[in-house]
Amino acid sequence: MNGTADDSEDDGGDPDDFRFWSARQAWRIARAVREMFGVEYAPDVVVADANLTALAERIVASRKLMQGGDD
Repeated sequence: MNGTADDSEDDGGDPDDFRFWSARQAWRIARAVREMFGVEYAPDVVVADANLTALAERIVASRKLMQGGDD
């Protein structure tokens, strides 16, 4: 395994799953989310989701709450 997205499919995992090698990676992802979407999450939240789809859904839900919409 070399840490690529294809490895998840080989081991039966979801290809959207994250693989973390350090807490710094989670911190960097959380910072990128804050910069790109204006939503601040603790790195622990990123680790808890550990899945691109789950994190994306969390971002969308947070943005909707910030805008006051239930769309």
